[in-house]
Amino acid sequence: MIQFFNQITLLYFGGVLGLDTESLFDFILEDKLSKTDISLDPLSIMSRLEYIKKLKPLENLNKANAASEFLVNRFEKYKPINQKGQILLLSMYCSALYLQLQRLEERGFNMINAKSKMGGISGISNNGFTPKDFMDKYTTGAKKLIYGNPYVREEFVKGEGKVKHFLTKASGQLSIHLDIDLDKAIELKTMIDNAGVSAFYLGKKGLAYVSHIDVR
Repeated sequence: MIQFFNQITLLYFGGVLGLDTESLFDFILEDKLSKTDISLDPLSIMSRLEYIKKLKPLENLNKANAASEFLVNRFEKYKPINQKGQILLLSMYCSALYLQLQRLEERGFNMINAKSKMGGISGISNNGFTPKDFMDKYTTGAKKLIYGNPYVREEFVKGEGKVKHFLTKASGQLSIHLDIDLDKAIELKTMIDNAGVSAFYLGKKGLAYVSHIDVR
């Protein structure tokens, strides 16, 4: 079940990721945070990061250059420039989150709940993000563990020894019937709907999703 952000976490995530590029430069250079209309739940934040990831790089000029240089001097891990010498906006937004985290701590805010055990932001680095690591902080239960290569199965065949069977990716539909009471079925469907997540990881790189739930 997805947990709610605390008030301070909402402030530094929503306030920075919702900025347009010009406002982002002002925030970085002048510590000026404008109001934004971004939704402040974890799924919306992931959606916003996906949107930012698709934005075209900016020419390394003027305010963009100044803001990037500010972050370079602040964060050793910040890598803002692509092969064409342009500024990657995803890296700038992600590092701006870390900048806001530092500024809030400097002003006396307790940001322990917003940070991972390593002191960073779970699922978000200075240059990008990993959705499943980010969502792990706001969901119950541990991430699925994967042991070995899911596309290779080894079998011992008499007279041949160890044989490797290489699996191929496939797609299809799986129907699951649960023989439970109607009240329990409605409760289960409600829990899945409230979680707000239909897709889930299947294997190491596969992705599956719930397409339909029929309660009878």
